[in-house]
Amino acid sequence: MNNSIENGIRLAKENTKLFGRIEILRKEPAMIIDVSHNPAGLNALTETLKLHYLHIQKWNFVFGCMADKDIAGMLREIKEICNELICCSPKIERAAKTLVINEIALNLGFSYIKQCDTVKDAVEYAIKSDKPTIIAGSFYLIEEAMNCLKK
Repeated sequence: MNNSIENGIRLAKENTKLFGRIEILRKEPAMIIDVSHNPAGLNALTETLKLHYLHIQKWNFVFGCMADKDIAGMLREIKEICNELICCSPKIERAAKTLVINEIALNLGFSYIKQCDTVKDAVEYAIKSDKPTIIAGSFYLIEEAMNCLKK
């Protein structure tokens, strides 16, 4: 019985086709995707990173979300561990515009902010920066980012 449970857990991603919860895409430098799309989810992500990545104090964040979400609340959760915020807007009408995210981040006191026109541009910029990176803020963002990374 225990073997069946262990195998089920090990194969959960494959069996359910669900992905994106603190999923490691690259080890060096670390690149992680997370489908967190509210302050509680980003708080859990931040706490997990602090616990498991003691050697990384700051991360670059590729961030995009839906306009109807608590953008300020989400950004507050990542501010402490954010090196550079890379703002982008997924290709969906509900998405928050990059300029809106940028303005909120400025008001919250983020020091380094990069605006990108597309998720693809943001992901490419993050890869070129060669820094530990988190891609988070929306299921739509993660879907687009994964399509870019597959190419």
